[in-house]
Amino acid sequence: MVGFVAGLATGCLIGVSGMFFLLLLSSSLPRASEQLRREISPRGMLMGALIVLAVGESAHLLHMHKSGFMLVLLLTLMLIAHWGNVVTSLTAALVSSLVAAVFVLPPIGSLRIAQPHDRLALAIFILISIVSCSLISAKRLRGPA
Repeated sequence: MVGFVAGLATGCLIGVSGMFFLLLLSSSLPRASEQLRREISPRGMLMGALIVLAVGESAHLLHMHKSGFMLVLLLTLMLIAHWGNVVTSLTAALVSSLVAAVFVLPPIGSLRIAQPHDRLALAIFILISIVSCSLISAKRLRGPA
């Protein structure tokens, strides 16, 4: 029963985070399509992904616990969102969720996640990373209050 509830909650969280991501993209396209086209920088996206990979590999080599590992990834994502743009930070969020799934959650080295509570943790991580990257990038675009 616990596995069913965790799977249901995981599915709901992944659905909510995916819907939030699609709403974010659809709301930004009509208003600022030119600005979004300027923001799509392959070099920035690659740099964000490489930074996340480097931090993830460093935390993996230090044998960090999975909660500390995910917090370090979230901090890295927030810094990328602060210095980069929304596309770069969302790309880094996608890469960081893959890094967390492969390096942290058992079985290590696979995208398959064995435990229901680990699926739930990954879904919450994805939701928090998308929301925080979006909010930080939006705040940076508006400027100081």
